[in-house]
Amino acid sequence: MLIVCLTLLVTSAAPLASTFGALNGLTQTIAVLGASQDVSAVHYRHDLFHQHQATVSSWKLDLVVGLIHT
Repeated sequence: MLIVCLTLLVTSAAPLASTFGALNGLTQTIAVLGASQDVSAVHYRHDLFHQHQATVSSWKLDLVVGLIHT
């Protein structure tokens, strides 16, 4: 939902068609960086709640999320 709202905002805010691509790429990059941190935090809290305490799956997910950031 976040990406849809941001895309609509960028579409209406882009002054020229040539700048739309750059604005769209920047917006999606920022949205993915924000969402990936939330996914990692929710998964880690789930592991702690179920007393798995930093299982291998949690570390694998954090590694994948970290690779998305680079």
